[in-house]
Amino acid sequence: MHLGQLGGLALPTGYPWWWLHFGFYGVDLFFAVSGAVVTLAMARAVAGANPRRTFLRHRIARIVPLFVLTCLVDLLLNRPDFWEGPHPLGTLAAHLLFIHNWFPTTHGALNGPSWTLGVEMQFYLLVALLGAWLLDFRRALWLCLGALVLGMAWRALVLHWSYSAGPPGQGYFAFFGSTQLPGVLDGFLAGVMVALIWLRAPRLSVDRARLLGGLLLLSAVLMWWLILAIALHGVREYWQQPGTVVYLRTLTALASALAVAGCVWLPPPGRAISGALVGGGRLTYGIYLWHAPVLTALVSLLPAWSPGQRALLVSGVVLLLAMASWRWIEAPCIRAARRSPHQ
Repeated sequence: MHLGQLGGLALPTGYPWWWLHFGFYGVDLFFAVSGAVVTLAMARAVAGANPRRTFLRHRIARIVPLFVLTCLVDLLLNRPDFWEGPHPLGTLAAHLLFIHNWFPTTHGALNGPSWTLGVEMQFYLLVALLGAWLLDFRRALWLCLGALVLGMAWRALVLHWSYSAGPPGQGYFAFFGSTQLPGVLDGFLAGVMVALIWLRAPRLSVDRARLLGGLLLLSAVLMWWLILAIALHGVREYWQQPGTVVYLRTLTALASALAVAGCVWLPPPGRAISGALVGGGRLTYGIYLWHAPVLTALVSLLPAWSPGQRALLVSGVVLLLAMASWRWIEAPCIRAARRSPHQ
């Protein structure tokens, strides 16, 4: 989607290519994955001493170093007038405190797509505060139901508030407000429930696990198809309609949970495929953080290149940077965080 928005690449339309124009659904899936992953991380942390501290130390080591580096690169390459703009020090502080998604002036000010990490870190703090309480299935179930109600109520209030902005700012303010933590908490908690069910469920045979995982993934695909059909049919502006902003977002959380559950229950593939998936998974965070600064810089440096040529170059550069940052930044920081502080 960003190759089209920032790089001018003409993205195809029609099924199944419409997904390329709804990239924010990838963020919804990312939140559900995160909910499942951090629940499993907290389950491991409570087995040792100082679980909250251990959990936060691991999350900070995973998120912060590369986030700070890519923001600095974006600042140096793509923001020549940053220091002449309003409140530059406040903008830097908001990013370092992971509250840059709270304010329209700092939302996307550095490495634009990284506003999601503000939401992510705020969810980590909530998980740390809940601690082992989150791992209690009944309590977590009530929390998940509460998140569904809170999410819809929050998005409805945000949409009502956005109407006062009027066009053309209404859609932006609805997006900005509805993607704050209360508005996406149902997606996170859907992932939490998937992890808790998996922890409590009996282990299945390979054939049964393959059947269950396949059915869950098929259900997710069908639900995603329904979501896209609803979003495209009769919806003039996605972020200006109650049906999409208030209700379809909840259906998105459920579809994301089904997709995560399908992947969790599917038995591991062969060694070669597992290795490729693990290796690719290690690079996803780097690809996510590097792509916008690199794309923005190359659009400015290579205006005569066609969007397709730039897209190929961006893909290669981002992949190389993601590989390098995993080897020399992410992996060492993760290993350091996992060592006992007393060693």
